[in-house]
Amino acid sequence: MDSDSHLNNYPLLPVAMVLMTGIVAGDAACAHMGMDRCGAQALARVDQWLKAGWAVVMLGILVALFFHKRHVKGIGVLLYLIVFLMGALLLIGHSRQLAFPFSQARDIHYEAVVIDAPRTAGKTVRFDCFITVINGQRLRHAIKTKAFVVRDSLTDRWRYLAVGKGFEAISMVEPPVALHRQGHFDYQRWLRVHGFRAQTLVFADDWRPARVPLSSLSWWQRLCLRALQQRQRLVERYFAKPTGKENDSVGDSDADNQAMAIITSMVLGDRHALSYDTKELYSATGASHILALSGLHLSIIYAVLTLLLGRWRRWQWLMQAIALSAVWVYVVLVGMGASVVRSALMLTVYAFCLVAYHGKSSFNVLSFAAIVLLVANPLSLWDVSFQLSFMAVLAIMVYYQPLNRLVHTTFKPLKTLWGMMAVSLAAQLGTAPLVAYYFERFSTYFLLTNAIVIPFAFVIIYGALLLMACSVVPAVAAPVGKALVMVSGALNACLSWVASLPGSSLGPLHPSLIQLYLIYILIASITLLIAKIVSLQTKK
Repeated sequence: MDSDSHLNNYPLLPVAMVLMTGIVAGDAACAHMGMDRCGAQALARVDQWLKAGWAVVMLGILVALFFHKRHVKGIGVLLYLIVFLMGALLLIGHSRQLAFPFSQARDIHYEAVVIDAPRTAGKTVRFDCFITVINGQRLRHAIKTKAFVVRDSLTDRWRYLAVGKGFEAISMVEPPVALHRQGHFDYQRWLRVHGFRAQTLVFADDWRPARVPLSSLSWWQRLCLRALQQRQRLVERYFAKPTGKENDSVGDSDADNQAMAIITSMVLGDRHALSYDTKELYSATGASHILALSGLHLSIIYAVLTLLLGRWRRWQWLMQAIALSAVWVYVVLVGMGASVVRSALMLTVYAFCLVAYHGKSSFNVLSFAAIVLLVANPLSLWDVSFQLSFMAVLAIMVYYQPLNRLVHTTFKPLKTLWGMMAVSLAAQLGTAPLVAYYFERFSTYFLLTNAIVIPFAFVIIYGALLLMACSVVPAVAAPVGKALVMVSGALNACLSWVASLPGSSLGPLHPSLIQLYLIYILIASITLLIAKIVSLQTKK
């Protein structure tokens, strides 16, 4: 009886779980039909499955509408079956769109536009691009491609390549393959999740700049491209010399440049300037989440805006509209990456439910956000950031309040500190098994790390926004920029100290997929047992 009432309180939770199950089934069906081979017969089988499947879905909906008052329980089961089938069909249809566009790897003459800031690696320049024209014919849908261009040692012509720049080339275009493997992280699936359909290696003499039409791009892709161009301008502005003098720059040393790279990563989501050592430092101390734009960064902005607009409580809709508009403007400015769009969507749904339902449907908010994102891109289910972010939010919903109630104090600084630690502990319970599975390590001082990085994050985010606002006044921007670099450098120094502590990182760990499931089953079982014991004691 209790379980039924709980499910009635959270009706979207089972819908989201059934949808995920259907997506997993659809993935298995794709493997069975040979989607990885992308042959004509495989695609024909996919078309047949899609047509038959959607016909069954429509028939099921008609039956549900006709009998909805006569057989309530049976209709409920039928609706869950329809959701399951829709999940499978969405995955199959999405996989079909991401199939390699040619029957086999081959040389083609094409035109493409750069959609990611190029980064050098050895003798090559790596970047993402959209192929829009093949052999002089415009494509109906652009082909997202991973490109590797060999640098010419005699010229720096490769520096032309930048976000929004077009080029034409002749090269071998192949299906995307995994270039490296870390733990159980599947790089080839990551490429599919993010829409890559091909990859290519272009030799130095086989490409040249060109004006490329963007008509093959959807309105969303064009919007994202403009957003990325704007983000690149902001990144260049951060690294620019504010006063214009040769000896007066924001970053004059490698340490200062890495400090500024931390700022651009944390504020704008651009991680290209981060060195390998810096990434390893943040990974070893459990602070990697601070480098990727996520719910934490948006929550900081949203929380302060809500605090500033708090006096408008009579007009909560207007207050939330202003705060969310500012959040989405920020999302556009930082390039509309998948993780930050996901976080903004979750925050928007949460704010809507906070006003409409007084904040009593947090699990429904999380479930609704998951449903929307999975319908838009079913392959997101295998995105590591998707899994980590949702498990972190789910764990905070379940464990934060019980953990926060463990410490009773009226001393406000201590109460705030423990609240922050409770959030960190809760999120760690949800994400630690996944981190160990994908990246084979566990950071033992995560509480200390989060106690350090979160206050720094507040200062850096608002300091960077201040620097952005006053960049038109060099006399003001210069000291602000130098102060910001000092703060970021202090953060790096603190994390270096944490990394030097004995046993700061455990690894390499090698949990299997079955062990991962068993760990989560164990955590859930202990949670339910403790909840049952507390419930019995409360009744007594």
